[in-house]
Amino acid sequence: MARLAALALAGALAAAGLAQKPGETIDIKPASTATVVPIVDSTVNYFPQINTSLKQRPYTPTNPKIKPSPIEANNGMATGSVLTTPIGQAPHAKFPGIGFTGPIPPDPDIAVGPRHVIQVVNGAVAFFEKNGKKVFQQQDSPTGFWSGLNATDFIFDPKAFYDHIAKRYFIVELELDEANKGSWILLAVSDDDNPVGNWFKYRIAVNFKVGDNDHWLDYPGLGYNKDGFVITGNMFPFENGEYFGQAICMPKAPMLTGQAVTVTKFRTEKPQIQLARTPDASMTSVFGVARGGSSGSTLYLFAFRGLAGSPTVSQTAVAVPSYLGSFGDVPAKGSMLDSIGDRIMSTYARAGRVFTTQTTLPAPGGNHQVSWYEFNPGNWPVSGVPTLVQSGNVASTTFHYWMPSIAQNSLGDVVLVYSRANSSTFPQAVYSARRLTDAKGAMGAPVLFGESAGVHNFFRFGDYSDVEVDPSNGYTFFGVANTFAATRLWDTVIGTWNVSTPSGGAGGLTPASATVVNGTLAGGNLDSLKNLDRNFYKVASTFVTNIGQVTDTDFVFNGVSRTNLNALEAVASASQEGGEVVTGTLYIWNIATSKWDVLKQGSLPWGQNVATISGRVSVNPLNFVSTSGQVKLRLRSFEGINRLRGNPRQHTALIDRVLLAPSNG
Repeated sequence: MARLAALALAGALAAAGLAQKPGETIDIKPASTATVVPIVDSTVNYFPQINTSLKQRPYTPTNPKIKPSPIEANNGMATGSVLTTPIGQAPHAKFPGIGFTGPIPPDPDIAVGPRHVIQVVNGAVAFFEKNGKKVFQQQDSPTGFWSGLNATDFIFDPKAFYDHIAKRYFIVELELDEANKGSWILLAVSDDDNPVGNWFKYRIAVNFKVGDNDHWLDYPGLGYNKDGFVITGNMFPFENGEYFGQAICMPKAPMLTGQAVTVTKFRTEKPQIQLARTPDASMTSVFGVARGGSSGSTLYLFAFRGLAGSPTVSQTAVAVPSYLGSFGDVPAKGSMLDSIGDRIMSTYARAGRVFTTQTTLPAPGGNHQVSWYEFNPGNWPVSGVPTLVQSGNVASTTFHYWMPSIAQNSLGDVVLVYSRANSSTFPQAVYSARRLTDAKGAMGAPVLFGESAGVHNFFRFGDYSDVEVDPSNGYTFFGVANTFAATRLWDTVIGTWNVSTPSGGAGGLTPASATVVNGTLAGGNLDSLKNLDRNFYKVASTFVTNIGQVTDTDFVFNGVSRTNLNALEAVASASQEGGEVVTGTLYIWNIATSKWDVLKQGSLPWGQNVATISGRVSVNPLNFVSTSGQVKLRLRSFEGINRLRGNPRQHTALIDRVLLAPSNG
């Protein structure tokens, strides 16, 4: 791996119009640091709790003109394509999101937690229960959700996510004061997994001066891992200057308790970096992706590391199938809509893989299509180089597809949410999906989850869609997208669905045998483990001296091919009865070390509503498969001895389903 020397070379490459070669790594140096102190604000103090008044400022900033990047040569790499049939269920629920608030476009985004869905748009922040009942809505204004920060009135480009690791909600918006050349990020962190209550709110200055020219931040990306939080943006001059990117890194720990936080800022020569959200506590990097040229055969991968202390940023190039930039309008019934171009729109990371998506064209004058990619960063940037695992295009000769977002659940299902339209169809919200066992590059046909009742000729549309995974079970998807109402200038719709259906399994293998190692079999058989149907495999716990109440059940899977094996995904769905605080741990047998390796740990709820515990092996997966194609899993339930309450009560583990999904190819 060739490692290039710092930012100066990156700038020289950009100035010379030269592309970074795949396999080369640039380490980017910090530009500045600052300390920011938050305020504490409670949503229960707002009256009324649901305020749907319109915001006066009608538009977000005009998309600044971006100079085209050099066009890269076609490299001939192949992509997968859309399947003829849908994969996954039709949405089992959908509900109206926030309607027209005043600004155009809406920029809808969502954060999905255990009991609530937060939605943000230009103009408002709202909390919904998962059945669609709205419990809170306020303007995203200096006197609304962002009160107490002394912000100015131009607030725009909202983003939100639920941190599966810290179990907190994060909301980000941008603030711009053009008259006084001021640019800020507004950041709010909930104090627990319930958005109703206290929030820690920060106002972070992000002006960037180059010479005598001030620059402001637009189009944020945000991502996180177990250690920290990163925000990226495009830097534009207020008057004269350059066009580049900025990345802002923060440690997570102080923000979770409302403490002052150290902010480290980096200049990146590549703008439009979209950062990955990840539910995976084992990932040490926050990854980001940016496109290469306006039409190209390269995407750029970024790794933000050391976020708890001294952050570092590394950049490398990865070859991808050649794409054609999607600049140009999308025809919809009654209007032409902004495609936003071929910028990277969404990035997601899970179990050592990075997924990203953009809008492209199949050929000049062709219909807009959604292109998606899966990367394996391996141990980069410590060693090695990232590789492209697979990619695909969701395309149609009838419809235009654009404005995509992407996520992967604990079962290995990947979902794209995007918009669909043509000259005889109002804009629609759709999703496409693939399972872990589908052919490389394949993606299912679109599934409809939202329609427009009309169209309004304002050109700006989107600018985003979003798809998130429900942390309650690890596999249900929620999506949001822009639609048009008949009487209002825009609407949004929120839908939820499963891909690997609870009754039909995850497209993986079911156990060939089950053996209780600790505890006593109290009911059920192998058929009980095939489906999520509450036909439980029941194991009563046994007391282990100096430890507590324990069950251990081993599962054997046969017929796993070792040929081109690149990952193993294991999933167990279980609950318990009789215990108080019972933990479930999923293990996999490591043949190379003759030890059980922990895949994932989680709480087992009381009763028949199971929790899903899943883990993925993507490093040396052959160490876990015997030469005869056998894999062993173990599910343990455990409640330890409590110093105050003494020995725990006996509990019964209720195991509803156990699956193993190998990924070959």
